[in-house]
Amino acid sequence: MAVSFDTRWEVIYEKMVLGYMAGNKNPETVLFPGMDTSMTLANGTVEPTVDLMNAGKVGIEAISPKALPDIPDSIVQLVKQRREQMMAGTWDPFTAHEFVSNGTGMEGLFPAAGTVVKPAGVVPTVEFLLSQFNFDLKGLTILQ
Repeated sequence: MAVSFDTRWEVIYEKMVLGYMAGNKNPETVLFPGMDTSMTLANGTVEPTVDLMNAGKVGIEAISPKALPDIPDSIVQLVKQRREQMMAGTWDPFTAHEFVSNGTGMEGLFPAAGTVVKPAGVVPTVEFLLSQFNFDLKGLTILQ
């Protein structure tokens, strides 16, 4: 794996606790925060909720040194650009792309291979992500 992402759950919990402390007895449970959400620590450090991370590094610096020589610079620059866009809240991969089933999935019935389940430009609902997104996407390599 060249790079992975990490969710900083403390950012999510802070948002829920602050909501509760502001008087909301049932604050929103943030399940799928974007890279544009963050919290500021007491020392001024801004911690994004989700980021590309590996070996204590973030962003394109987190790309594995072992994998980096095999990745074209155009791809590295695209990763950098998309990360910046996601952190600014101007691009979202869940919205930008259509979801096309490859005909396999985790459990239950899956859409037939090639079925467009969510068109590009449509924001998926939390209900969709939690209860209907049980299939693998076309183009993914499923490891056994």
